[in-house]
Amino acid sequence: MGLSGAFERVARMVPAPIASAMLAGILLQFGLSVFTSLQAQPLLVGIMLLTYLVGRRWAPRYAIILVLAAGVATCWKLQLIASAQIGWQAAHPVWVTPEFRLSTLIGIGLPLFIVTMTSQNLPGAATLAASGYSRVPISPVISGTGLTSLLLTPFGGFAFNLAAITAAICTGPEAHPNPDKRYTAGIAAGIFYLLVGLCGASVVALFSASPQALIAGLAGLALIGVIGSSLAGATAEADSREAGIITFLISASGISLFGISSAFWGLLGGLVCYWFFKRRN
Repeated sequence: MGLSGAFERVARMVPAPIASAMLAGILLQFGLSVFTSLQAQPLLVGIMLLTYLVGRRWAPRYAIILVLAAGVATCWKLQLIASAQIGWQAAHPVWVTPEFRLSTLIGIGLPLFIVTMTSQNLPGAATLAASGYSRVPISPVISGTGLTSLLLTPFGGFAFNLAAITAAICTGPEAHPNPDKRYTAGIAAGIFYLLVGLCGASVVALFSASPQALIAGLAGLALIGVIGSSLAGATAEADSREAGIITFLISASGISLFGISSAFWGLLGGLVCYWFFKRRN
């Protein structure tokens, strides 16, 4: 898909308002989770929300770090973290000899390929376009992630892709006011991924022992700015507003048909409406 350029040609067909609407729909549930979690843990999520507002006012770049610190501190104070479940240790590799099975390739590999292309790579490319990076050459990126997956699959790395949610955070104005400097967010993310990977089991245990409201609140607050900018981009042009809203609603619905996520169906429905209304005009 990457070497042939077919994926890039498909990605280029997605107008910016439709891409923004799809991204907003994907992220909507994360934003709603902040306030559904507020009902379950009002004190914890309330403190996190207040910290976010104060941080956005005086230290916007570090607001989410402050929210994380406030959330963890509150959990410890209220004894909401089951510390007995946490074991601090460095990760160590365990060799598992890979086996090739045609049934696995067809039964798991092909569906995983379709899901990755429709729910991650396509929204990831749309995220770049919605953030103003419309001239990014997508084919080399898809080829690079595919080659990386091919080489690292025997070691457990089998699904490298354009992560839409991570891309939305790293390419937004919160990462850096200057779009030419936002690549530093990707570098920082990569460094912290490596650090987290070295203590992967401990990090998983920490989040498993933490209340769900902490995770949901943190994720939702981190994406509020992206959701707002995506909605603004989806409804900015009057001619495409209706198609954008349809894309947004389908993507946010969470429907899944034939094992394909709502992001793809939202994109498809939005494009049909977009071209239909454009042809009518």
